[in-house]
Amino acid sequence: MLPGPTIIRKCKACQGLFKQRTLASGNTFGARFWTDGAIDAPMLPNSSLIVKCPHCEAVDFLGGFEEVDWFYTYFVTPFGDTSRDAEREANAQKELYYQNTPYALESDPDEWRDYTRRADLPADSEMIGRLLLWRFGNDSRRHTDLYVPMSVDEHANLSRLAELFASSDTDGALLLAEIYRELGRFSDAIALLEKTEWPKSKRQAAEIIKALAKADDPQVCEIQERRNWEFHIEYRRALRRAGQ
Repeated sequence: MLPGPTIIRKCKACQGLFKQRTLASGNTFGARFWTDGAIDAPMLPNSSLIVKCPHCEAVDFLGGFEEVDWFYTYFVTPFGDTSRDAEREANAQKELYYQNTPYALESDPDEWRDYTRRADLPADSEMIGRLLLWRFGNDSRRHTDLYVPMSVDEHANLSRLAELFASSDTDGALLLAEIYRELGRFSDAIALLEKTEWPKSKRQAAEIIKALAKADDPQVCEIQERRNWEFHIEYRRALRRAGQ
């Protein structure tokens, strides 16, 4: 895991500057994957897409704050190479100049919810906010096969997210199929999965989501390569029946 450049952004509400950390590289060794696209990777930490200005606490999509400058967090050159000394010095001056500039603040689910309700919000920004809310709601279901029904607010959020994905040109067919499944729209999920030609990188997830949809299973599920899926899906079905 290697840090990337530090980005300087400006808040359009108060004109204050703040820093944003970035990641130059990481990996998914030891990562866990779920059908809603969530990933838990020790060497690839999630960075917040919706942040808060540290000066006035305005909340926005990260790209909604103007990028005004940047500098290397780590400036590395081969030993003995002096060809970039001037660039190194300029970078050090920038780092010193911004040393007291605060970092962006993390936002919370209540702020994501308020963010998605803005009347002037672009569809792609609303999609990001609702995607974060969906996955946050699913966090209570990730580590159990017991059926945990959605709240009314979760269902409303996911229904709106389905509309946004369906009308978007984003390559999000797999996520849309999962949204349909978690909404209980199993036939829509299966139809979308069967009409799409999936690349190898998405084929396993597509097959798992389809198998869950065929079993009328609406809950997020961890994707595990060595799992006996036929048995596991029947086990989840038995737990749902026992909980009714």
